[in-house]
Amino acid sequence: MLIAVIGALTFAGTSAGDPSTSAQAAAKQGRLVFTARFDESAGPYSAGATPFVVVRNAAGRVVAQRNAASGRAIVSLPRGRYAVSAYWRPCEGGCDDEDLPLDRCTKRVSIHTAARGASESVSFAAVFKGGEACSARVTTDWPPQAVISTPATSLKATRGPYCRPAPKTCALPASQPSTRRRLPVRAGTPITIDLKVPTRRLELTGICGSGPLSHSKAGRRWVFKIPRQTAASIRTCHDIKLTITYAGPGVRRGVKAVFGFDLRLAG
Repeated sequence: MLIAVIGALTFAGTSAGDPSTSAQAAAKQGRLVFTARFDESAGPYSAGATPFVVVRNAAGRVVAQRNAASGRAIVSLPRGRYAVSAYWRPCEGGCDDEDLPLDRCTKRVSIHTAARGASESVSFAAVFKGGEACSARVTTDWPPQAVISTPATSLKATRGPYCRPAPKTCALPASQPSTRRRLPVRAGTPITIDLKVPTRRLELTGICGSGPLSHSKAGRRWVFKIPRQTAASIRTCHDIKLTITYAGPGVRRGVKAVFGFDLRLAG
């Protein structure tokens, strides 16, 4: 096998027409989805146990505080870095200063706004357990899921690390996303990479040989083919890594992400 760059292409174009004013406004906001649940395995909570979420900006100022008595709260936030804290108070309905915050936990999150009015949704799921600091799990829907497809079938690429300038540089970790499923292809089969949002640059590397990349739809979709001379001598194309630099309104220059996927020869 030959270890080589499958392809690399720089694309600096934009879609036809400017985004509408409403789309620009929407692109300025992401959202934090806060959920809370009580684990009663260590003992029951009072009937009036009310969870709260507090969001502080990079300067430490409180920008949002929500009562999540229903178990869920949504906070709209502009792009930036935040400290999100969860706690609960033993109160029903209104809470006063005597109801001290209990079992607090805090995590730092970043909100990214994407192109054409789409925005990142960050999930902060807190679990409270009897007198201990709560545990929290943070997940995000950004970068958008990359879909790798042939005319016959498709798979979702494994999402790996991503980075955002803070404030100027953006260096990706050296890890390689691993995949379980391999997409079956034949020599000459067109392979489409759908990235969902515009990109400025895509680098495609792996153990497979080399071939051209083309683009369409303002950098949202990319196409390449496995060369016949390469396909004839290998059984798999593996450890393929997509390194993507995003582009478009609301995307800070230098935002990058890594996806991974594997191919195999059909038959």
